[in-house]
Amino acid sequence: ARGIRMARGDFVAFLDSDDNWKPDHLQTVADIIGARPHVDFLMVGCELFGNAEGLMDFGERERYYGLTAMAVLEKSWIGANTSCLAVRTDTLRQIVSAVPENLYPDWKVRADDVIVFGSSVFGSRKYRAPHVTVRYRVHGENAFYGVRHGQDYNDERIRKIARLFAALVPHCKLPLNPV
Repeated sequence: ARGIRMARGDFVAFLDSDDNWKPDHLQTVADIIGARPHVDFLMVGCELFGNAEGLMDFGERERYYGLTAMAVLEKSWIGANTSCLAVRTDTLRQIVSAVPENLYPDWKVRADDVIVFGSSVFGSRKYRAPHVTVRYRVHGENAFYGVRHGQDYNDERIRKIARLFAALVPHCKLPLNPV
């Protein structure tokens, strides 16, 4: 939260400590955002490395989702891994302002949920690029990749998402006419 409050650029790009960006990542992100100034939320694909290989990408097709506020009604997750995201700083500041500090521990390893759902609540216009510019490390201690969680974990995640939405929704100003 502190880093987002201190950010000076128009967008914040995220990088988890066990992942890395390909050398062209930031330039690719800047080029995409420059060509699409209406986009608030950008996601790119990633290449797996370490204990697994392959791609977690979107294929060769781009997709502009437009306003994703309607995703709030279904709690639809329109996003990607944290390291694959670049989000408008103003949107992130709205999210940080709306999420009370007592909920921060809920999201220590689920920052992507906060960013993805929060961006939808605040009406972000999301864009999925066909580029693979992130390397996602797979190792024995990943919290989610390749991990099967039990029902108790899944139930607790649902409770955390409900707490997140309860914190965010009263602060949002969703457009009634998203033309």
